[in-house]
Amino acid sequence: MEKISLLDQNCAHSAQQKTSNEHTQKRKKYFNKRFDMASKQLTQNKKLLELCLSESLDDLSSKFQEVIKDIYKRNLVQTCVYFCDPCTGEFKNVSAGVDTASHNIPDVVGQWCSYNNNNKHCTLEITSHLFSTQFKSIFSAEKYADSSSGDTSDSSLFHCCKGRKSRNFKVVSWPVVDDSNSSVVGLIFLLLRSASSSLPPVLKEVNENILKGYQKIMAKISNEQKLLLLSDLGSLFTKDLAELSRRIINKLTTTLSAESGVVLLANKNSDELYAVAFGNKILEEDFRLELCSSGFLFLYTQPKVHSFVLGKDSQISSDLEKLKEFAEIDINIENMLVVPAFCEDGVECAALFCLFNKIGSKSGFTPLDEELMSMVVNNCRHIVCNALDWKTQVVIQRQNEGLLDIAKTLFSHLDDVSVLLHKIMEEARNLTKAERCSLFLVDHDAGELVAKVFDGIEPEENSEMRIPINQGIAGYVASTGETLNIKDAYSHHLFYREVDYKTGFKTKHILCFPIRSISERILGVAQLCNKINGNCFTKFDEERTTAFAIFVGLSLVQSLLYKKATVSQQRSKLANELMLYHMRVSDEDTEKYTSLPIPQKEDLDVDMDKFSFMPRISFAESDSIRVVLAMFADLDLIRRWKIKEITLVRFILTVRRGYRDVPYHNWTHAWTVAHFSYLLLKSTKAREYISDLEAFVLLVSCLCHDIDHRGTNNSFQISSHSVLASLYSSAGSVLEHHHFAQAMCIIQADYSNVFESLSQTDYSTALDLMQKMILATDLANHFKIDKQIENIISGGVNKENRRHRELLLSLFMTTSDLSDQTKPWESAIQVSDLLYAEFFSQGDQEKSLGYTPIEMMDREKASIPELQLEFLSKIAYPIYKKLSHLFPNTECILSNINENRSKWSAMSTKQSS
Repeated sequence: MEKISLLDQNCAHSAQQKTSNEHTQKRKKYFNKRFDMASKQLTQNKKLLELCLSESLDDLSSKFQEVIKDIYKRNLVQTCVYFCDPCTGEFKNVSAGVDTASHNIPDVVGQWCSYNNNNKHCTLEITSHLFSTQFKSIFSAEKYADSSSGDTSDSSLFHCCKGRKSRNFKVVSWPVVDDSNSSVVGLIFLLLRSASSSLPPVLKEVNENILKGYQKIMAKISNEQKLLLLSDLGSLFTKDLAELSRRIINKLTTTLSAESGVVLLANKNSDELYAVAFGNKILEEDFRLELCSSGFLFLYTQPKVHSFVLGKDSQISSDLEKLKEFAEIDINIENMLVVPAFCEDGVECAALFCLFNKIGSKSGFTPLDEELMSMVVNNCRHIVCNALDWKTQVVIQRQNEGLLDIAKTLFSHLDDVSVLLHKIMEEARNLTKAERCSLFLVDHDAGELVAKVFDGIEPEENSEMRIPINQGIAGYVASTGETLNIKDAYSHHLFYREVDYKTGFKTKHILCFPIRSISERILGVAQLCNKINGNCFTKFDEERTTAFAIFVGLSLVQSLLYKKATVSQQRSKLANELMLYHMRVSDEDTEKYTSLPIPQKEDLDVDMDKFSFMPRISFAESDSIRVVLAMFADLDLIRRWKIKEITLVRFILTVRRGYRDVPYHNWTHAWTVAHFSYLLLKSTKAREYISDLEAFVLLVSCLCHDIDHRGTNNSFQISSHSVLASLYSSAGSVLEHHHFAQAMCIIQADYSNVFESLSQTDYSTALDLMQKMILATDLANHFKIDKQIENIISGGVNKENRRHRELLLSLFMTTSDLSDQTKPWESAIQVSDLLYAEFFSQGDQEKSLGYTPIEMMDREKASIPELQLEFLSKIAYPIYKKLSHLFPNTECILSNINENRSKWSAMSTKQSS
């Protein structure tokens, strides 16, 4: 086939036909005249201009044929027109009266159609052919086939015929080419009588108008498709990512005539692509692909529109096979169109929208499909990004809820480490859907990993598996703290195959992660093997196990602390039992007091209920136990609360044994403090404000308020980091908390429970009151409530107000505790010697520890008269002044304080001189 020369309009003479030069010149003049006439006709032909205004491909074809008839007249036998359908990419026969489904396009058309696929050897110019067998399929007139010569060789446009009356025909092939992209958009075949001319200059002008008409029709189709796609995008909106994916794919497959599709969403945190729906099917579980090993990696990292035929051996094909199997969808994917969707910033790729198999097209998706799908994706990306953000929040919330459930499960088994370890393995398997999990604890001292429970291996009873901390995968993680995600266990140099040989288990994938304490110390290692679905562990699994490991670490630490605390509690209980055993009074001691009647006040001293009474001096030779019993009896507490005499005696004797032999804070201090509270209850109107139960607890609290005092104050306990400080420093009032704890041990012992006759409610109230009263003996606590006490003094005490009664009882405890130094001088001077002997002893201890004691504790610097004068003036007097406002008959105490201040002042003056 030869190209037509548009400059040389001479017709090649046939080699077999020899005519004279004169005859040739006549034919040229004839054809030139025909050219001029046809050109003039076309210039004035409105039908040519109407080609640009065609409304459809059929309309364009019909108008074109009218124009061709005007040009060739009777020489035109038949016209066959093909136009490229933008929706399918296929060439469609739009010739009037021709059944397109029953005819095949000749080979030459196939060459033109494949021009865009780098077939640069086919001709894209108007060409003349002899009517041959290959053109029979496109022309419906069978009679033309009989008159053909059968010669398939091409000739020039001006082929010399055998004779003017020859019955041979020729075919003009005419590609309509879009010069903007060199693509063939139309294929036209003209069946002409052999004597006719193809008139190439004229046809070129027709070609331009055909192209304009085609482009107008294509623009119209494109706009209609765009309008259809954009018309109801609002109906796609939903926060459910799976439903949104399904709706978008349904819209795209329906409009663009695709068989199916999927949205592959990107998770940049785990470097994964995942699908939540396939076509019209919502997946029960997310399908995930690791980007690093996926065929979609190139499409993700080079985000632009891609349309291609799928190779059977490609990685993308392998990934799609996994997806189809996962979704249980049977579809043969031959070609696909991939369009990326970008995040709000327009930089990061948020998803890949994929369509599979263009329906009705063998060549796949068209440029129009690419344009339309890109438009939809660009308009939907905001919806997708919002849904992704929503899902992220939901996933985080569910993950947090799941981890909280795990935490609840783990923290409910702190009492048994073995059970806890089993629970940890179970939760780890459930979290990642792993087949097996093994848990190793780190023995840092021995440099070993210890597995008491090893999944897949049944250990013997009370046995454990130990491996060196520097061996194997678990050893590496324990040593480095690095998480290992191994895709192929057998190819990893740290994997030990012998375990698989022993168990028969085939290890494929391993996820091994460390378990740390709050201080980042590695406590153990968890090793997961093989996901149930056969996939390897993903970065998403790594993220979840990292969060899971935090809870595991906390639960292990708490379990170990719980075990340690339980052991300590048991030891403490044994120590208390031992202490109580040694504190327990003998039956002989008890019988000594129970064999005789309880002494009455008159039997001891008729003046013992007066504030001027000095118990330390008056009862120096008396039995303190009988004094305490007399106070209980005189206040009618024994009868009122049905206290068993033997229980009361045991209680008092046990409390006495609880005090240490220190200079001041000993048993004598305890019962003299109790004596002052007895005076308040006996000689004032205090019982008008407090209940009988509160009066009972007040006397008991005074007896117990300094049990096991060590002769040192709270500051010393804290600065010396004593055991008591470690137990109670966080709550404050270290010694007072210890005194209460020791008192509880005595009260809760069956043989010395002085509250045993109380009801459940009264018993609970009594213990609560007792704690508050003993803590009130810390002067620091008194100063905190000093303003509140002043308020009830000025406003009056409301007996029905519980808080008022508690403040009043706190004042009673403080005044009782300090009462020794408010007695007449004879007793006060004696007490000061004992008190400062204890203070100086503490000062000596502080010096031995390298501390500098305060002046009051330093025997070399302390001035006792000045210190006592300051104490009575600034602390004692204000406190007892408040007491006198409430109970005027206690003003005698103020007189004693003033008298003692005078004595101390005189001593101070004498000492300074």
